[in-house]
Amino acid sequence: MLKPYIESGDSKYEKSDYWGAASEYSKAIDKGYKNYDIYMKRARALIGSELYVSAIEDLSNAISYNPTTDAYLIRGKIKAMRQDPSCIDDFRKGGVEGEMILKELFPNNHVEYFVSYYDYYQPEAYVPSSDTYIEKD
Repeated sequence: MLKPYIESGDSKYEKSDYWGAASEYSKAIDKGYKNYDIYMKRARALIGSELYVSAIEDLSNAISYNPTTDAYLIRGKIKAMRQDPSCIDDFRKGGVEGEMILKELFPNNHVEYFVSYYDYYQPEAYVPSSDTYIEKD
């Protein structure tokens, strides 16, 4: 039942009718079809329509379903274009590709990619509200 909206949106996107594509993808989302792919499709259509704030919202929704490098990098590029300093965090989450973009944005600064020890290590913790103790990994 939602397939016609998505196919129509894809067709309009291929014809560079970005506003029409975003409208079709919105219909699918309004009907309850919410996942990474549909939000990424609508975000790309919104970028083509130069509706960057809405595109950032859709990219954030896509990340909530599937935190992939692509979504972070696209969102970071839009934020960088808008001179939003939070773009650095998105590029950091974009891995090595994000590092390359940061090097281009800041050619006079030293930029290195690293994986934090805390990205893989869970320290011990205590959650007072639930009286829960979490042991080290």
